[in-house]
Amino acid sequence: MEDPTAVQPEARIEAAELYGAIAALPPDFRDAVVAIDVMGLSYREAARALRVREATITTRVHLRGGRQRITRSMSDESAPEVARDGFERD
Repeated sequence: MEDPTAVQPEARIEAAELYGAIAALPPDFRDAVVAIDVMGLSYREAARALRVREATITTRVHLRGGRQRITRSMSDESAPEVARDGFERD
């Protein structure tokens, strides 16, 4: 009988891809995404913890596309390289 709590190989691969995509983000973006999506902080709490304005958190998670970059890098092997400043490079 198969253990219902066992993690399937496909889930391990997907988790590894996700961790890799998060790790590839520029540090400021990574910190914002982890604070919101992993730690479950509110935007206000994340802003306080990271000592930035709440609007900065919103920008890093949404407008500059921290989440979009993760999704794109997981779905497209040819995703553009992202420099440390957070901007894509050709």
